[in-house]
Amino acid sequence: MYKSNPTLKIVFMVFALNLIFLFPACDQILQPESAELIDTDNDGYDDRDILFLQKLIDNSQGYGNSPDSNMDPTSIGDQIWVDGRLRSIIHSGGSGGFWLYNDIPSEIEGAEYLNKIKLTENYLTHIPEEIKNMFRLTEINLEKNRFVGAVPEELWKNKNLTSLAINNNSFSSFPGSLCEALENINYFLFTYNNFCDFPDCITDPGVQSCNCFDYQNIPQESICLDPSITCNKFLDEIIFSCDLRQIWGDENFNILTSLGSDACLEWSGNCSEFVSDTTFVDNQLYIDVSGTSLDCSDENSYLEYLDWLGDGTCDEEGIVNFSCGQFNCDMGDCGLLSLNGNCYCLRDCSGNCKFNEICGLYYSQYGYDCCIDDGNCVDMTGDGMIQDAIGDGYCDDGSRGGFIFNCQESDGFEFNCDGGDCGVWDEELGECVVPEGMTLKRRPEFYSEINNEN
Repeated sequence: MYKSNPTLKIVFMVFALNLIFLFPACDQILQPESAELIDTDNDGYDDRDILFLQKLIDNSQGYGNSPDSNMDPTSIGDQIWVDGRLRSIIHSGGSGGFWLYNDIPSEIEGAEYLNKIKLTENYLTHIPEEIKNMFRLTEINLEKNRFVGAVPEELWKNKNLTSLAINNNSFSSFPGSLCEALENINYFLFTYNNFCDFPDCITDPGVQSCNCFDYQNIPQESICLDPSITCNKFLDEIIFSCDLRQIWGDENFNILTSLGSDACLEWSGNCSEFVSDTTFVDNQLYIDVSGTSLDCSDENSYLEYLDWLGDGTCDEEGIVNFSCGQFNCDMGDCGLLSLNGNCYCLRDCSGNCKFNEICGLYYSQYGYDCCIDDGNCVDMTGDGMIQDAIGDGYCDDGSRGGFIFNCQESDGFEFNCDGGDCGVWDEELGECVVPEGMTLKRRPEFYSEINNEN
């Protein structure tokens, strides 16, 4: 017969009481966080998350290769949703055929259940203060964008951030709270920025470009190939740390790169072996790097934005203006320099420059003389007629890359919905509408390939 043990009973009772308190705690830990949902249109997605994604689309309009203004917000990159709330978003520029531009919208605060955001290789320029209230964010990756100035401490404030990547931007300073934040951040990547001064907690700053533009003009006589000469800085260090192609010019950049790792840039003493057999061409931009350097508007200092030169986006309004001869029309992003000293190009509906010479050169074999006939189009095909890409039977709405002509007018030039190829302009809707019974004809792939290459 089993005889009960009073001591064992007491132990069991204590254990049972512990279970009573333990299971509610376990239940709270094991169950996923119940997300508050506001879904007025019953589409299964929270309205605040959709608003944030829509603002990303809206902020990107007016630029080349921007997302379609009518695209589904849930189509941006790779998204993870749980219980109708956005938990993760990943979009690398070019994915899906578009890039993101301008500000990360302040509406990100409404996407309060986000724990991972990765918007890389885009053209984002501003991080909103409201990001400080997103305490569930643990991973942020904003590498290869266009951020400048001080790194905002809102990135790690009020949150348990474990991973932060801000490399390949133009940040120039850290806030004082960085060192305390780094105690909890396991992964922090910040190379290839413009940092010059670092707090004590950073011992290895990696490659930074804060002094890159000191080397914009390298005289031939300052380069030495004599390995016996004491060298303070090798040329390949500058080339590796600073891509100054837009300052040196392609030809000089290639020449300097070919000199190899033995080329000594900063040295003392007499060098018996100068680069005497190499000729440097004088097509460089001589950029003033003094503290009073002003852009084409004579209003804004451009020092923090030198990396924006020739990056594919025309900078002529807003933060900085490079659309003038001093900067070679933003290294071609804002068109060509005309005889009157202005930067000029024909722009499609996205605001992208289209050079008629390119169209005539590459499209003449298909019967085209220019991209847009502005009255200066030359008969490249020799058939006695002028044929441009507007009203040619193909709807150019950007779906095949290249041209975007599906608007009423742009930059003073009337497109009339690609000459009717993309439908009829609807004033009330503000867009081209396809009439009933009309089928849009898309451009063959080989046109698209040429467009994307040029």
